[in-house]
Amino acid sequence: MAEAARDTQQRTVVAEQSNAAITNEQIVRAQANLKLATQTLARLQPLLPKGYVTAQQVDDAATAKHDAEVSLKQALKQSFAAEALVSSTAASEALVVARRAALAIAERELANTQIRAPHDGRVVGLTVSAGEFVVPDQAIFTLINTEHWHASAFFRETELKHIKVGDCATVYVMADRQRAIQGRVEGIGWGVSSEDMLNIPRGLPYVPKSLNWVRVVQRFPVRISLEKPPEDLMRIGATAVVIVRNDEGC
Repeated sequence: MAEAARDTQQRTVVAEQSNAAITNEQIVRAQANLKLATQTLARLQPLLPKGYVTAQQVDDAATAKHDAEVSLKQALKQSFAAEALVSSTAASEALVVARRAALAIAERELANTQIRAPHDGRVVGLTVSAGEFVVPDQAIFTLINTEHWHASAFFRETELKHIKVGDCATVYVMADRQRAIQGRVEGIGWGVSSEDMLNIPRGLPYVPKSLNWVRVVQRFPVRISLEKPPEDLMRIGATAVVIVRNDEGC
């Protein structure tokens, strides 16, 4: 509707501008007529005493000048009125932009009312029932991705030199240790948190006042991508045993 109103306003503005142009032309014509009538009267008046022209001719010239003056005044008034009627489409254009923005917001809010899962999976931890209201960014359930499964194994830092991305791995889930699940090393962790690490920024290394001479070897996570895992054994947080092999054939 705002666009239709804008189009109507544009057509009205074009008509008003055309009328204003016509009145300007009328002013030019009236000015030319007044100039001619004034010059004619000025030429005839000196000739009247000499008898070269009649009094009627002088009177007609004076009347023509007066009519030209009246016509010019009328043309000026009409031009002023026409210019005053000429409007602008700026308000209509602004209204169209505002309505389009409101439409975009409404379409986005409508799209946000539909929940689309980014992947196939299982819904767990559902905390709401049908008919309940939720607020934006409120977590109502967890969607477990069942398309791709991974196992996270924590290997000693002294063993990482023997593991590389792409190595074959065999995973045994504690729920059924008789079934072997094949996989490949997908990634090796580059850092872990430590209780000894301080979050205070320092320019110099921090050395504790006392050291424990018995050091525990740190472990780093190794991510294993599972190949064709059995659906009944796949659960997030399940306990598993991982064996990584360095041979190329899995």
